[in-house]
Amino acid sequence: MKLYPIPFLALFIILLSSSKGMAQMPLMEGKEGEIIQSPICSKLVNRSDQTILGTLMTAKQQVASGEVVEHSDNFRLNAGAEQEFCVAGPFFEGRRIKIVLRTLIPLFECKTKIDKPVYLDAQPDENGFKKLSADCS
Repeated sequence: MKLYPIPFLALFIILLSSSKGMAQMPLMEGKEGEIIQSPICSKLVNRSDQTILGTLMTAKQQVASGEVVEHSDNFRLNAGAEQEFCVAGPFFEGRRIKIVLRTLIPLFECKTKIDKPVYLDAQPDENGFKKLSADCS
């Protein structure tokens, strides 16, 4: 069975409307799998001079059916642009989400906190190729 990405806001609404699903999900502050009542909103900021493509992903979770799912949302951010996003979880440890920057293939991946803007960069390396990165503190 193929799982399709669900936008984070839609995921949050689905989780709130499913009291059975919420009852099975522990609310452990800062722990892997934590889901919170109100989403945390932040923004992606593209500091480069090129469009950056990527994906934001939550931690895996087991849903009421017993399946283990991972929710993701793709983004395309033009040079110098900003985009807001909101996440209620499930988070990786320390209230982090995964960010993957890519072209046709993944080129950079990290887990970042979202209590501040996430800065995206594309800096030339010693060979003149642009190296994608994100501020993942």
